[in-house]
Amino acid sequence: MKNEIIKFVIVLLFITTIIAICLAENPQFLISGAESLESGQIEEAISYFKKAATVDEIEPADLHILLSAIYNMVGRYTEAIDEARLALKLNPVLREGIKIILGASYKENLEYPDIEIYKKSLPHNLKAKVFFVLGIILQRNGVWKKAIKAYRTAIELEPDFQWLRYNIIDKLYEHKDEISLDNLAIEEYIEIIKRCPSAENYKALGDIYFDKDKDKAIGFYMEAVKLDQNYAEAYRAIGGAFADSGRYEEALRYLKKAIDLDPDNLEYHYTLGLLYVALGRLSDAVKEYNLLKDKQIYVGFSPEYLEYAIIYSRYFGKIQKVKGGIQIGFEIEYLPPRDKNKKLWSYFDRAIDYKNKGMYEEAIEEYKKSLKVKETIFANYELGTLYIRYGDCNNGLRYLTKARDLANDRGILYGALAMAYCACDKNDEAIQLLESFLQRNPRDIYVLYTLGEILFESGNWNKVVEIYEKLKDVDGIIFGLVEDKYGEAKSQLGAKQK
Repeated sequence: MKNEIIKFVIVLLFITTIIAICLAENPQFLISGAESLESGQIEEAISYFKKAATVDEIEPADLHILLSAIYNMVGRYTEAIDEARLALKLNPVLREGIKIILGASYKENLEYPDIEIYKKSLPHNLKAKVFFVLGIILQRNGVWKKAIKAYRTAIELEPDFQWLRYNIIDKLYEHKDEISLDNLAIEEYIEIIKRCPSAENYKALGDIYFDKDKDKAIGFYMEAVKLDQNYAEAYRAIGGAFADSGRYEEALRYLKKAIDLDPDNLEYHYTLGLLYVALGRLSDAVKEYNLLKDKQIYVGFSPEYLEYAIIYSRYFGKIQKVKGGIQIGFEIEYLPPRDKNKKLWSYFDRAIDYKNKGMYEEAIEEYKKSLKVKETIFANYELGTLYIRYGDCNNGLRYLTKARDLANDRGILYGALAMAYCACDKNDEAIQLLESFLQRNPRDIYVLYTLGEILFESGNWNKVVEIYEKLKDVDGIIFGLVEDKYGEAKSQLGAKQK
């Protein structure tokens, strides 16, 4: 019984917070309080909620019931009772109405309550919010059809409440993987959007379809654009869908439109750079990289990824184009045919799958097993890079050296080994390694580029200028990636000579 009471209190706390946020127009303190509450910072949450009341983000009765729920949850029962009494004194009808609905829902294992009863028992301005909250609870428990019914009821009660419509679609997107199994549920949501159309809602629905049906996703994005021709994110989404389908020219057209509308959006420029790589327009890709490289970039995309996409595409004469856009990769060796080496490939497949999932220890074991079947550059290279990732220099350098020895004419392997030396604080060894390779292959752009980067970091300005001038002579496009560093090195060298 005690556990059930605790569960109920937690549900009540969640509900009261959501309802309070629903009622606010710009709930900054409420949102901060909810975030603090979620992370267990109780006193900080209480402080935020009290500030919310001072700027009218929350009604006094709502604040007191919210504080009562918090105090009850943490065992401060006297304070909880005092707050509850204040809340009921200020607005007894509102609180009792919520109590009836939540109590009934909880007792019935979150089943959908009788609509007409609660339509009558709640004040008008609260009805839509309560059904929205009920929809959230039902959806969290996987009761999709009843959740949809609750959401639709909320919209019927308050069709002009735009915040409500946006958040219904947001909740769908949050559980898109689960709900994707229920096509009927998706169709119901489409009906909701048709009755309450907005560019943002169509964009959200396109996001839901993005992975499973690109054509439908593009169709919904197009609907968003029809409703708001200045909605940059919708154009970006259309470009992304075309890019993921390998339709790069069409993707480019829509992405440029997004940039015209939002020219300072770094993510748009990053995506544009990758599109240029896919199209073989590397000079244009270099311009996008130079625009991004000194900017503050948030997690999710990185200028370094674009940089290496340009380098590998130039070095190998191609970049892998795969479903889902472009993929950085290179063939460090011609692997044996899959049909004649099934056992070897079974290890490779498992190792690659583990690596993609971040299960690096398991990937290492699979690559080691593959070496017992056949010695390959690929397995040695992968093992070396994985061990370096773990900070295991001895094993990392050992496997990368073995990969290099199996194909000592491949600049890419020398570059990987040199970067591993740097990761292990052995810069001198890295420089010597690359210089020895350049004596035999003086026009290798990857090794020239890598050596220049290492020398730049070490402040060896004289050699930096020498190497970058060689790179400029060999390949103007790759030199474009480091032209500013070349200028800085010349400046530093000039100052030193004075």
